[in-house]
Amino acid sequence: QTTHTQQTTPTKHKFVHIIMRVLIATLVIFFALFAACVSATEYVVTSTQTSAQINAVVAGLKAGDILTFSAGTYTNVALSLSGLKGTSNNWIVIRGAAGSLPVLTINTDVVFKPNIDIGSGTSFVAIANLQISQTGSRVYAGVKLHTGNNNILIEGLTVVNINGNGIDALNVNSLTNIVIRDNTIANVALKITDKTLVGAGIIVGGLTTYVNNVLNFR
Repeated sequence: QTTHTQQTTPTKHKFVHIIMRVLIATLVIFFALFAACVSATEYVVTSTQTSAQINAVVAGLKAGDILTFSAGTYTNVALSLSGLKGTSNNWIVIRGAAGSLPVLTINTDVVFKPNIDIGSGTSFVAIANLQISQTGSRVYAGVKLHTGNNNILIEGLTVVNINGNGIDALNVNSLTNIVIRDNTIANVALKITDKTLVGAGIIVGGLTTYVNNVLNFR
């Protein structure tokens, strides 16, 4: 009786090894994308919430997350966007609800900061479809950018009755890919009375793109 032994050639081993590596790589990519999709969350806030409560939500935003403001007036709510980091494929979005223009208003004698303060290093963040305004006598910008901000989109804001500059990056360095578009800015720099100071609707340098912004001054 003759026994035949089938031997696996080195070429076949190599082929199987390559197929396994491709399958493993594919699974790793799939689960990474799945995890990214699962982790993205939309948070909805209302005008009944305090500034502290809303900023607690802001502080927890991760790449791909969306924060939506329901319609209404948010009194003395100032947003601190400190250290928020989206990615090129998963921006963090802060926006007003579709079909509405939520109003974030502050009294600068009570809230000692800009309406929206985009902290140093914040990146890949979009802010859209909100109205911001101020009362009080202290001078703060409506939207303030800081050194190291990159890939920031400011779109569709109504910035009105602001004591300082409307959108401001005065004396700020290292701005990259800042886009400011389709905003309406009116009645800003209301409390800058020193003639040596120049009040402006938008004062931003660096790599900044401006598109279709409407500036009205009284």
